[in-house]
Amino acid sequence: MVYTNEQRVLLLALHPIPGIEENIELGKLVSSNLDWQQITDSAIWHGVAQIVYKNLLAFLNQDTVPYEILEELKKLYQKNRIRNTIVLNEVEQVYHSLNDSLIPAIPLKGAFLTPNVYRDVGLRPMSDVDLLIKKSDLDEINTILLSLGYQLNEPDLYDHQIKNHYHIQYFNLKRKILIELHWGVWASHHSHFFNSNDFRLVDNFWARAIKYRNDLDSIKVLHPNDLLIMLLLHFIQHRFVGHNEKGFRNKGTLLQLCDIVRAIRYYDEKINTAQFMREVEHLGLTKVIVASLCIVQQIFQEWPTPGFNTTWNMNPTTEDKEFIEIIIKNMFVRVEPFGNIPKSILNLRYEDSFLKILKKLFFEVFPPPDILSKKLNKEINYRLFSIHYITRPFKLLSKFINLLLKPFRLNDEIKLRNWIKLG
Repeated sequence: MVYTNEQRVLLLALHPIPGIEENIELGKLVSSNLDWQQITDSAIWHGVAQIVYKNLLAFLNQDTVPYEILEELKKLYQKNRIRNTIVLNEVEQVYHSLNDSLIPAIPLKGAFLTPNVYRDVGLRPMSDVDLLIKKSDLDEINTILLSLGYQLNEPDLYDHQIKNHYHIQYFNLKRKILIELHWGVWASHHSHFFNSNDFRLVDNFWARAIKYRNDLDSIKVLHPNDLLIMLLLHFIQHRFVGHNEKGFRNKGTLLQLCDIVRAIRYYDEKINTAQFMREVEHLGLTKVIVASLCIVQQIFQEWPTPGFNTTWNMNPTTEDKEFIEIIIKNMFVRVEPFGNIPKSILNLRYEDSFLKILKKLFFEVFPPPDILSKKLNKEINYRLFSIHYITRPFKLLSKFINLLLKPFRLNDEIKLRNWIKLG
């Protein structure tokens, strides 16, 4: 793919340890007529503004970057550093409380990456704190978190979420900190997409988790292979599966790719690539893992480790290559997701009966209560449940008009959803 100068500057400014060639190219690019506001807006969209700021300071003469741009990035970095310091201090209390009760937990994503892989706590934004726990410990953890000032986000749905979901959220109003307790990696109705058993994957995580620190016997961290598997899955999952299945979502893409690159560099030789790919195949995750690695390869080239392109045995299919190409092509387009496109709606063009079309449309607009309950993740006896039958037609109408006005993007969306079998 051919990048604009602004896109290339952004990518180079994400390099964990740029070499001579990268510095020379970056120097040439910043001497040209750049749209620095576009670079800044894109960095903010992808959650990497803080990384860009620190690297621009480290590898460029400050005079080459407009003062107002550096000030905007500096404020974002400083604000994030203060925020993350508060969050990580609060998480320490949670760790020690769980440890005192001999309850095991594994920090995921930012909770582990920020203090350990990134090391500078101002570099990586943390929207929440994700902890992998055992479902059997939920009641005891609930008591601990409530005692620490946290509240359930939706207390009325506690039993429903435990039964039908794979995580639950707690919020500290005073500190404005969100903690997500995970006992799974994805919802049961998404298992067909990953072609893998969620419980088997989580069991593997626990089986070889590593002690985090000497003062916290119950707090573990993921094995290097498992951390990488989790990050690669998370990258694909958040492009499509998360956020109520609203379709392709490129917001935050570069931050998640940076997580992968830095994790590979952090563990380096501790990750045996041949063993890793065998484990991925055994778990039934080859398709999504290879696709994610290929995107890392094409975006960052040799950045993760020397010889990255040759040491990882990646053989994507023709369909995978098309998927990868569409993802990369749409990576820098700052747009919100389309929203749900039900399969029955996408397939209406194949129907030849007007009555059948009407039936399918009616079913999509007014699904039975049990179906709508699953779509909304709300109990049928939820007090405002019936309101959704009134608002749903208007929401769907707005959504489908938006689709028809963007045929090229819709075409890409259909191809992507066919690849992930969520059409």
